[in-house]
Amino acid sequence: VVVIVGGVLLLTVTRGPGSDLPNRLFYFIYPLLSSLTFGVNPIFKKWGLVVAAVPALGTLVNHATATVFIFTAGPWLGIRAWHQERVPFRSAVLFGIAGVTEAIASLCTYKALLLAPAVLVAPIWRISPLITFVISHFSLRALESVTLRDGLAAVLIVGGVWILSQLCIKGKNNIKM
Repeated sequence: VVVIVGGVLLLTVTRGPGSDLPNRLFYFIYPLLSSLTFGVNPIFKKWGLVVAAVPALGTLVNHATATVFIFTAGPWLGIRAWHQERVPFRSAVLFGIAGVTEAIASLCTYKALLLAPAVLVAPIWRISPLITFVISHFSLRALESVTLRDGLAAVLIVGGVWILSQLCIKGKNNIKM
């Protein structure tokens, strides 16, 4: 937990005097809420797979439900789902590619949950911040500054989650029923 908190602190501390960036703590709440909801997500997926081992159908229901929820609950978060605005073709293509990668990730998530316990596989697919860091560092240079400090924070967070998952697995193995 200390390692995770250290990583979060590295991401949330302001860059210093004269920086035009706002205090990151303010807008870090949404990623934390995302982590909480993504954290319970594998549990519901695993329960669903216990009832019916259908990864593709599970992915479809998962994404359809998410889409309906986004359009109905989005306004609570200040997201105007029905705001009409023309989406540039290039943007639509990039969103489409993101959708394909999301679908592949979901299918792989369900398949992983069929093969192993959620407590084992969830930390593995949670290394995504490290992948995002590396790809962002090389591909988003013109849009955002990705520093070594950001990479260190990602490593600390992912490492802390991995350590916690290993402790949970070890604790589970030591429990006698």
